[in-house]
Amino acid sequence: MSRHLNNLQRLWSKLQRRYGNDDALVLEVKREIDALEAGANIRTSTSRDKFPCGAQTLTMHKTNERLAVQ
Repeated sequence: MSRHLNNLQRLWSKLQRRYGNDDALVLEVKREIDALEAGANIRTSTSRDKFPCGAQTLTMHKTNERLAVQ
């Protein structure tokens, strides 16, 4: 997730320099970054509440082949 977010931020920066703040693509990438950051904050606070000592269990979901914290 972190790498994906970093790549989007670099892309947003390049697009912003090239096309300006009002371009539709620049705004779309910024909305995606904001959504990812908000989702990461929610997941982080939820996992801290659920696992106060930091112990987390990773499980593999068959539907999307991604690791999920449970």
